[in-house]
Amino acid sequence: MSTFYDQASLVLIPSGYKEDVVYSQKPTDGSGDLTFTRASDGTRVNSQGYVERVPWNLLQQSNTFSTTWGNSNTTETGGQADKDGGNNAWLLTKSASNGYLIQSLAQAGVQTASIYAKASDSDWLYLQAVGTSTASCYFDLINGTTGSTGSLIDKSIELIGNGWYRCSITYNQTLSNFRIYPAEANSLSASSGSVFIQDAQLVEGTTAKPYFPTTDRLNVPRLDYSNGCPSLLLEPQRTNLRTHSDDFNNISPSNVTVTSNDTTSPDGTANADKLTPSGTGFHTVGNTISVTAGQKYTISVFYKYGTHKNIGFYDNNTSGSEITINLETNAFTLAANVDDGGIVPYGNGWYRAYATFTAASSNMVNYIIFRNDANNGNYTATGAYSYFYGWQIEQGSYSTSYIPTTSAAVTRVADAAYKTGISSLIGQTEGTMFLDFVLDSVDGLNDFRFSVSEGALYNNEIFIGMTNGYLRAFMQESGSAVYDSGNISPIVGTRYKMALAYANNDVVFYVNGTQKNTSSSATIPNTDEITIGNRTDSKAMVVKETVNQAALFKTRLTNTELAALTTL
Repeated sequence: MSTFYDQASLVLIPSGYKEDVVYSQKPTDGSGDLTFTRASDGTRVNSQGYVERVPWNLLQQSNTFSTTWGNSNTTETGGQADKDGGNNAWLLTKSASNGYLIQSLAQAGVQTASIYAKASDSDWLYLQAVGTSTASCYFDLINGTTGSTGSLIDKSIELIGNGWYRCSITYNQTLSNFRIYPAEANSLSASSGSVFIQDAQLVEGTTAKPYFPTTDRLNVPRLDYSNGCPSLLLEPQRTNLRTHSDDFNNISPSNVTVTSNDTTSPDGTANADKLTPSGTGFHTVGNTISVTAGQKYTISVFYKYGTHKNIGFYDNNTSGSEITINLETNAFTLAANVDDGGIVPYGNGWYRAYATFTAASSNMVNYIIFRNDANNGNYTATGAYSYFYGWQIEQGSYSTSYIPTTSAAVTRVADAAYKTGISSLIGQTEGTMFLDFVLDSVDGLNDFRFSVSEGALYNNEIFIGMTNGYLRAFMQESGSAVYDSGNISPIVGTRYKMALAYANNDVVFYVNGTQKNTSSSATIPNTDEITIGNRTDSKAMVVKETVNQAALFKTRLTNTELAALTTL
């Protein structure tokens, strides 16, 4: 592969990224780095196997304290000597007692807030998380100890060096704002004082995590480890219609006792609920969701076996669309009117069940029903229990990455990576495009493409990938097709290596080591931009893929080289 690497003009191997950027492996001067967009949060499976929010830092402008942060009787001065030997720290100075820096946000559950701090005119720092209660702690920045606290699960002060400490607090509440104060020993009464601060962070769970810098928190690429190695996760826009997705007490339990936050969930924190059938009659959790009749929907939920074995994941909108699951063995049965369904392992005893169906009307009553057995036993003995987390209902023919919700539906916007003005990296008279990806799902509507183009898409363009539910390679010049590989039926869950090599009147397309199509009559369009994932026109990406590698060559590789490059 080193020979191919040397020949390539652009190589993208998911590894380096930050907000708004996917770094190219080659070239390394920044000319091949892609702009990344997804104007929302998302989730991924991280390298430890946990479902993780991206970005995990919930604070905006995490080290630009003069922007989205507010203040009361304080000033913030940037350009100060920082913990790393640079000048990225800030001096937080108060001009009256109780002066503070503040960021407002809504976040529920167990959270850990942290910041790096160093004494200046004030020797103490005070952190405060205000919400349903007030979680707080004083930190002694001279002796590295903590003072008075309030409503905390945990607290920590860690010496970093050169007088810098990382101070953190962990608590469980519905947060409305986070505050940072210069302080004295267990007091805010002094009318002046200052501390140095740097790199604020708020994360879900009890671990502070490595610091993740943010600006507006949007457009952060997701490197997903579902298949063991990092891949760039690219998904279409989806909305989780199920509110309170992690809080089953708020999803109309009937003859079911919900014990909140009873065990560690797939995200690695103690926020999974234990559900125990109780009383007599049907034992269910669920309520009505508004949907569009005639459209496909996919419902999914994470579960972990405790002592209760059999459930039905059920929708009565279509006369009993159901996936019946034995939680102990993970055996499942699909009702006849379920289009698709299955179970996916997530580690640590957790699985995700999903079922896809076509809505018959606009009201869907979706619920989990506890059963005696796998054969329509609608009642169950009390006392048995199992664990649940992350309920999702989304319009589409397959499940996508988990979208957490609280009191309202939440939309994750489609992923897109692109770069304009890079004609120098794209072969204009000859070249080769290569894409290595896992096809996670197929929706036979629109497409996913690795494309090079010029101006409006569908004008001058070369692409490989998916279109209308099929693998395909295509070239067009001035809006007219000059090459079409034809449709190749894909297999979901399969890894594909595709390469399209082109020169005037000499085009060939390879998939997984096999030549699929050739042409001796194609002309080559001019191109100057690259796109991976969501298109910038009106067509939305509806295929979910994890990209292992993408590359461009400015020469037409030989057929022997193409076979070697694309062989699995």
